[in-house]
Amino acid sequence: MGIPRTTLASRETTAFNNFARLLFSLILTSAVLVLLGFATASIYRPQPDTKYYGLLLYPGTPEPTERTVFLVVILAAPIASWLSWRVMSSVADWPSRMTRLLVLVSLTVVSAGEVLIVSRSEFLRLTAFPVLSSVYTRTLATAAGIALALYVLMRPRRYALRHRTPLGWITGSILVLLGLVHAASRIHTLSTLQVPGWGQIHFEAAFYSVSQVANGKTLLADLPAQYGLYAELLRPVLSGACTVLRFTTTMAILQFLGFLGILFVCKLVVRSRLLVLLAGFSLSVLIGEMWLFGIKSEDPYYQYWPLRLIFPSIAIVIFGVFLYRPLQPRLAFALLACTGALACIWNLDTGIPVCGATFAYLLSHVIVPPRGIDRRKATSLVVLTMAILVSVLAAFFAYLRLKAGRPLEWRQLLEYQKVFYSAGINLLPMPVSFHPWVLVGVVYIAAIVIYAGYLQRGFVDRFSSMLFYLSILGIGLFAYYQGRSHEYVFTIVIWPAVVIGFALLDRIRRICAAHLLPRASGLAAAPLVALATLLGWSSLLELPAVVRSISQNRPGVSTPSGAKLEDAILFIRKNSAQNRRAVILSSQQATYFGEAHLASAINGPGLIEIVFRSDMNRFYQDVVDARGVPVFVDLDGSGHVAPMWRWILNSYALAECSPLETIARITPTSNIPPMSPAHDVGCPHRGS
Repeated sequence: MGIPRTTLASRETTAFNNFARLLFSLILTSAVLVLLGFATASIYRPQPDTKYYGLLLYPGTPEPTERTVFLVVILAAPIASWLSWRVMSSVADWPSRMTRLLVLVSLTVVSAGEVLIVSRSEFLRLTAFPVLSSVYTRTLATAAGIALALYVLMRPRRYALRHRTPLGWITGSILVLLGLVHAASRIHTLSTLQVPGWGQIHFEAAFYSVSQVANGKTLLADLPAQYGLYAELLRPVLSGACTVLRFTTTMAILQFLGFLGILFVCKLVVRSRLLVLLAGFSLSVLIGEMWLFGIKSEDPYYQYWPLRLIFPSIAIVIFGVFLYRPLQPRLAFALLACTGALACIWNLDTGIPVCGATFAYLLSHVIVPPRGIDRRKATSLVVLTMAILVSVLAAFFAYLRLKAGRPLEWRQLLEYQKVFYSAGINLLPMPVSFHPWVLVGVVYIAAIVIYAGYLQRGFVDRFSSMLFYLSILGIGLFAYYQGRSHEYVFTIVIWPAVVIGFALLDRIRRICAAHLLPRASGLAAAPLVALATLLGWSSLLELPAVVRSISQNRPGVSTPSGAKLEDAILFIRKNSAQNRRAVILSSQQATYFGEAHLASAINGPGLIEIVFRSDMNRFYQDVVDARGVPVFVDLDGSGHVAPMWRWILNSYALAECSPLETIARITPTSNIPPMSPAHDVGCPHRGS
């Protein structure tokens, strides 16, 4: 027997009214947060922290008002979502025709806004560059995107929970292969390390602390680390063999595992194989940064991939397994507490969002316990999770203290965060005009509104819980873009919004398949399908360039810059055979230390990580005072000391140069007056 028409009509009315409440709650929440943001920016104008001015090597661009607005908005988002849902609880009593008209108008406006914002954005021009560079491919890809959007929304189908077909395995295999390709593109050898280029700045900043810890030093005792204490966690893997190849291979493996974790969660919340494929292509462009190959600016940027990716992906996998597979809550949150603690150790900028998402979910059950959950048990779970988190952190820092053999310098733990966020080094303001970040914010707010609606009804399902966790995590990761609002940064922080967007699209599609919503309800999600098609097409067009890059980076490939690096490293090894420490005055010092298995004889940050004038002055003085250790300095290619290091010739003289005149060993001399002008005579064997 079929479902009676009256019952079916009642279900359709209830589903549509709930959808209308969600849509109007989202609009009201967004409006409230916008007004709150503008009010905060108008009323509260704190003065920049000037205590660092004059102490820094680089100028700062502090943005205390913007940071305050961001914090106020994200803290108010859950409360505003909850209150908006309660305000809209009367929407079910509105006349049906009025409700449908308002929903249709709202969806049309949202859809048109998405198209206008994204189509005019630098984000689209960057990520879909190969497609947009030709009128033919642009027209073809746009038509394909529109056709796919119509197919997805106008021909919904039901999906079995555990229905497996060869097409599903093919889809998974394609995405896994894409992940392997863009992970492999991050593997470099010493010879393919570009100098000058990203190897001189980004790679050095990520690699210096690793090269020091692998060769016997301890973070927070001998040196700080700009991007976190990840070097201590990598020490078992890289100790004794901290080469460029081994480090980049380790990073590539972690990157691949992070991508697989995100795909796993995407598959949990998206049942449509077509949408999983489109989501995977979009994620591969963003997470794999494949778009960089189109603008000839490929950069592995290990500072994000995988340093800011691996633990958020581990956290969402554990949370997803807890929700979608049988797992005891205490065990699940014990694992999440350990993950959060290790994430804070690894990289604080992503550790805090992981912890924030975990505790936000737990505290929501304490504040508004869903049906079947006791507040006392929820509170005990919060206490247990916090206790495990603190215990893991305490154990790690106790280990670090024993390893160092002396008290740790705790100020170094937050030093870089304080400097960058207080003094504003390299910060860029967020664009106040319509920008795709607005859409990302709306996606996160939508996820929070959905979860708040379920909480109010006293029943929280797996889907809304996963969306809530991803949204809180995504907002935390988005803080990186809030500080440094560059288009490159925007593309790498929005992956949680991509997963949430496809999950919402899939849910709307399935509700339409059950005839609980009119097909026009998916109107606002149509641009997402079209955008994913453009990004997927772009990823396929970029694939040959990525594969060529992998081939060019394989071991055995020689380059002029690689030959010079090899020349310098062989020279350093020969002249430091009896020493475990050395002084290397070079912009590639991390590479040299790692490949030569040496640690710096000078404590403190690496050259690329020095931000305080006092640290630079101390470094200069320690170099002058260095005795009993080999000292090496960069040459400029003509056999003379590089200009930035010529001050050292007041206290040192050239003793021997490497065969290719890449680097030289210098020895202290006492017959030169300390204040006499430096005189560079060039390499000794030149006879000049």
